[in-house]
Amino acid sequence: MQSLLSYIKWMIASQRILIKQQLQDYDRTKCSFITREQFVRVLDNLNLVRNQTLVDILCKKYARSTNPKEIAYTDFISDVEDIK
Repeated sequence: MQSLLSYIKWMIASQRILIKQQLQDYDRTKCSFITREQFVRVLDNLNLVRNQTLVDILCKKYARSTNPKEIAYTDFISDVEDIK
């Protein structure tokens, strides 16, 4: 998991990807959660992760405990973005 997150962090930094805005666009209710499909769509559109097994691992890690079909994207952002 650490290797995968390090790779994503490197991709975001090296390509100057603004992932936070991409994910927030799907959070219309501002509840810090988006659907699994929306999360996967952003990862795919930004060419961050295309391997289905790795996507499943990420989704499992950031899935909401009460509803596994919802992803806590804010937790993902805090793990992969350099906050200064």
